[in-house]
Amino acid sequence: MQEKFIARCFELAKLGETNAFPNPIVGAVIVHNEKVIGEGFHRICGKEHAEVNAVNSVIAKYPKNHKEILAESEIYVSLEPCSHTGKTPPCTELIKKYRFKKLCFAISDPNPDLDQNRLKAFKAIHNNGTEIVYPEELSLETKNNANFINRIFFHLISLKNKQKNETRNPSWINIKIASYADCNMITKDEDQWITNSESRKDVHRLRSTHDILITGINSIKNDNSKLNIRFSAEELNLADIKTPEIVILKSKQNFTENEKKNLNIFQYHHPQEYKIEDVAKANSLKSVLEELCKNSPQRIMVEAGPKLAESFLKQDLFNEITHYMSLKGCDSLYNVKNIQAHVFFQNNKIIQILDNILKHHQNFSNHKLKIIHKELINSKCGETPDLKIVISKSL
Repeated sequence: MQEKFIARCFELAKLGETNAFPNPIVGAVIVHNEKVIGEGFHRICGKEHAEVNAVNSVIAKYPKNHKEILAESEIYVSLEPCSHTGKTPPCTELIKKYRFKKLCFAISDPNPDLDQNRLKAFKAIHNNGTEIVYPEELSLETKNNANFINRIFFHLISLKNKQKNETRNPSWINIKIASYADCNMITKDEDQWITNSESRKDVHRLRSTHDILITGINSIKNDNSKLNIRFSAEELNLADIKTPEIVILKSKQNFTENEKKNLNIFQYHHPQEYKIEDVAKANSLKSVLEELCKNSPQRIMVEAGPKLAESFLKQDLFNEITHYMSLKGCDSLYNVKNIQAHVFFQNNKIIQILDNILKHHQNFSNHKLKIIHKELINSKCGETPDLKIVISKSL
């Protein structure tokens, strides 16, 4: 039962992906007699944490007897409750105050600076009569999911713990790619789009959960892209949406005055333009990234054509690849219409395609790559399903 409540915590946590950064995304659920009576998530960095919002939702529901109800309740959290004072008080103090029957959290906070605080805080909670269920007691799938949703936060913590003179990405760089199953990124003559409508909607969510979007001048001129968010927060399963800052890289070309008047990108944004000598040259992109990230960590999404995407990969300037792969033309391998996602990846032919995709990207990286998420994206419009593959680079 507790795994079910933790799974709900993950759903809630992801609602805060837009504005919780650089804090982790966290969801919390309060359960009384096996019934959910309160929920909360961390929505904005510096504001109330998930546990506080969950407790407040119970207080609002039971204003007169919330103390008694909370003392009879269990609290589930997607990440270890904080035990230090930052912009907000420690959540462990809140848990201690209301004397919950049980605390269960899915993954520990990897920040070693908290070790002393957490030992003291959890001892106090335990001595207060609260049963504590640690991540080690949960399933491997739950722990993997907890790690996946906060991989950006954990990456930043790992950088903080490294030596200052070590050269590493200053922030988080995600290269978004759309291709056919053969890795071809050029749209075929008969297709307006490579991927289906649901995958394209998912890309809007991806944009909203990044701070900067890098593209190239050729992509802007050829595609006349808007690169904005054209869905509501509710449609994207987010509490808030925002359009990332647009950065356009260019070398020999410039925009004409007429293009600046007519291209969509200038109607919807005030993009920054960076001139670089040659994107294919070693370290040509590094100075741009350093400039973009000089003041604070940034989540950077690269949404560009094959040449620029390849340059980021070849120069090893990425943390993750989000690859949307169309299954158009793959019907000779298998029938995709009547097969479910959990069975889909059991098929040896699918695994072979995934292996080929991984090898394709591995050719560009000095690091070991690993598929950390795969998902079948079905379209409601009867279009061919797509595969969404998230590939992570080892730290």
